Amino acid sequence: MAEFVTLDRYFTSQEAHLIRNKLEASGIECVILNELSTQIYNFHAPTNGGIILKVRSEDLDTAREIANNTFDELQLDEEFEVGVQETEVPVREASGSKNSSSLALLLFGLMLLIALAYLFAGQFMR
Repeated sequence: MAEFVTLDRYFTSQEAHLIRNKLEASGIECVILNELSTQIYNFHAPTNGGIILKVRSEDLDTAREIANNTFDELQLDEEFEVGVQETEVPVREASGSKNSSSLALLLFGLMLLIALAYLFAGQFMR
């Protein structure tokens, strides 16, 4: 049985799974350890060794080459700018008719509740 050796240590599961997926797509068998404990105790990830990615000892050199070249393949758009784009948001002005109709509806509801309270109180007072 082949021995598994540590390829690298990561502090987020996203990094570890990105490399693992790349390795498995290349046909290299790998194992991730300590993922759950790092997610639960994420502030202690550096002290407990982080997430460990292990590969077979005979695949170590190939795996290192693939892992080191993973981020080199990303191409960034040179014209892309990071920042906040200012847009003008239209401001709706409060209309007086909406406010007055809401107030009238509220008053009608209160009057209805008071009338129902008097009706029920009159039934029980007899």
